[in-house]
Amino acid sequence: MTTEANKELENIKNDLAELKKDIKGLTSALTDLGKEQVEDAAGTIGRKKEILLDTLSLAEIKKRLADLTEEGEDALDVVREQVEKNPAGTLLASVGVGVLIGILLGGRR
Repeated sequence: MTTEANKELENIKNDLAELKKDIKGLTSALTDLGKEQVEDAAGTIGRKKEILLDTLSLAEIKKRLADLTEEGEDALDVVREQVEKNPAGTLLASVGVGVLIGILLGGRR
C-alpha cells in the first residue's frame, strides 16, 4: 500500500472510532431521556390518582357500591331462575364442573 492509502485508511479508522463513541453517547442520552419521561409519567399518574380519590365523595362511593351490589343481586336472580326452570340440568352441570375441577386440581397419581 502506498503512504497515501495508509493515511486514508487510518483516517477512516479514526472516523469510525469517533462515530462509535458518538453513537454510544447518543444511546446513553436517549436512555436517560426515556427514564426521565417514564418517571415523569409515573408522577403524573400518581398525582391524578390522588386528585381522583380526593374528588370522590363518600356519597359517590356509597352509590357506586350500591350499584355494584344491585348488579350482583341481579346476576344471582338470573342463576336462581335457571335453577328453578331446570333443576336436574343445573345439578348435572354442577356435578360435571365439580368433577372437572377435581380432575384438574387432583393431578395424576
